[in-house]
Order: sequence, then structure tokens, then C-alpha cells
Amino acid sequence: MAKVKIHPVLMMLFCLLPALTAGFLSGGMSVAHAEEVSLAGTSATNSADVEGTGQGWAEGTISSGPRLGLVKVNASVVRVRPSEGADEAIRLLMNTSLTMIAENGGWWLVLAPGEGNTAGWIKKEEVAATAPDEYWSRFSRMATVKVDVAIVRSEGSRLSPPLTTVFLNTRLGVGDVAGDWVQVVLPAGEKGWIYQDLLEIGDAPSGTGFFGTNNSFAFIDNVVAAAQGFLGVPYRWGGRSPQGFDCSGLIYTVFAMNGIVLPRDTWPQYSSTQIVPKETMTRGDLVFFTTYRPGPSHVGLYLGRGRFIHASSRRGVTISRLDDPYYAARFLGARRVLPRGN
Repeated sequence: MAKVKIHPVLMMLFCLLPALTAGFLSGGMSVAHAEEVSLAGTSATNSADVEGTGQGWAEGTISSGPRLGLVKVNASVVRVRPSEGADEAIRLLMNTSLTMIAENGGWWLVLAPGEGNTAGWIKKEEVAATAPDEYWSRFSRMATVKVDVAIVRSEGSRLSPPLTTVFLNTRLGVGDVAGDWVQVVLPAGEKGWIYQDLLEIGDAPSGTGFFGTNNSFAFIDNVVAAAQGFLGVPYRWGGRSPQGFDCSGLIYTVFAMNGIVLPRDTWPQYSSTQIVPKETMTRGDLVFFTTYRPGPSHVGLYLGRGRFIHASSRRGVTISRLDDPYYAARFLGARRVLPRGN
């Protein structure tokens, strides 16, 4: 068996995150009764777990980091082991920030800080070795994709050959604007053009994250409308796109579509929002449930009159009632998203 080298950063992860991995590793969870089965609730310990080594690492893994990078494909599959046949943990959109902390052949073991420190394995060919701050420092404007799928073309014309596609909520730096077309810069430096009506143009982020400020009734209407627009979308473990959502991915997406970037995963969504007594819940509040593990493990968006919309592991994006016996028995509490400064 090859000797495994463990980087100090990873040793720290093993010390800080074991509680998050215990339920997953125990095998005691029944997916039939779990409403949120996301690797984003695990840690690097579980993500790198391998058959029979007893080390929590894939044989041949070598610590190499930390290094910073960006996802350079439209939606990269992160897996629980460095293998094409390994289970999918999550899908990361193009330009998602990554920290590469170890390697194994053609794979990086990565952490995605903006995704609740999701850990897993990603193909090296899908990562651009570009630090996020280095990328964003080149731009004053940012383009956010506001449709399910947008085509990036080599020139600003519908007749121009496509370079790639990008999915809802992908964020790219703006290089230029020419008529109805916006020039965007891909993570590896390649330039392409997207039809302007498919994008929301705003200021480029100046740090590692940004948070919206609109908390008006109109804003809540927009968030609820966005969620209802995804009714019927199937459940996908780790998903946050119209191809599939998990519960926290749905919440992340509908708020991001309206300018507020929440943490990616259920527990940090719970801990970063304001507690609301059940009797004062209002439309647009988040409702949390204890399902397959103690603490917040499932989340939905409250619609009023005892109803909430959520991504169910059994029914996809659907509307349920708080007085349904399953949810009533597992209701943990409500939280409210506040604008910056509150």
C-alpha cells in the first residue's frame, strides 16, 4: 500500500469536522426518510474515504496544497472518491472558487469555501489554476446568467460558433459590451460573447463573497416566484440548477437569483439567519426540520397559510404543509434572511 502523506491543513479538517461525518459514515440513515442527503453536510474525511485502506484517503493520495483555483467547465461533478464510478457529491458551476488540497492521479481533492466547505474530488482538467481574487481584480462589472442555460459564442452574433454553455447563476467578469452582446471572460482566460438579455449586469465582487440588501415585500415576492418557477424539478443530491435541486440548493438559488448569496448548505443557512418564533413566521421565511440527523438537515421556503415549498428527496420541488405529520414531528424552527447591516 502506498504511503499516505497528510498535510497539516487536512489534519485540521479531520479535527474540526468529524461530527458532520458521523451520521453519513455510520450507514444508519434511511434515504427513504431523509429529506436532505447532501455531501455538503459531510467533510473532507468522508469525501476522501476509500475502500479498505482504513486511512480515510484514497491510496496514492498526496497532499499538495493549499492552492486556489476556479471551476472552468459549465458544471463540474465533484465525487466522493477519485474515480469516474464514484458517487456524485455535488455539481459546481463554472467560476466557483476552489481550494485544492491534495491530488491523486488526474484528480484534485478540493474544498469549495463558498459552498459550505464542500469537499470532494474533481478532475484536474476541469480546474483553472487561477486565484479568485486575481480573476475578479481585472473587472469592474460582473455578468450573472439569469436563464437556465446560456450559450457562450466566439463572436457577438447568433451565427457565431458556440464555445460552451453556462448555467443559471454562473458569474463571469465582463470584458466589453457591443450592442446586444456582452463579452465575458472564462476562468482560464478565454473570451466569449453572451446575448445581453440572458444576463444580469452588476458590479464585480470585491471580496470572497457578497450579500444583497433588498428585503422589501417586492423582494420576497420575487424569491417566492422564483421558487415556484422550479416546481416539478427533480431532486438531485448536491444540485442547485434546473437540472435538479437538493433542499438547500433550492434555497441558495432562489435567493441568489434576487441578489442575496446565502451559504450553500442547510446548517450554515440556519446559523447565518435570524430566529423567528413560529407564531410570527411570514411569507419568505426559511423553515427548518430535523430529519436524518440532529439539527437542521432539511430546509424550505415558507409560503404562508401553513404551506412551504422545498426540494423533497422523494417528490422533487413541491409544496407541502407544516401540519403534515412527517414535517410537524420534525419541525425545528423558522429563520429570517436579513439584509447587510441588520
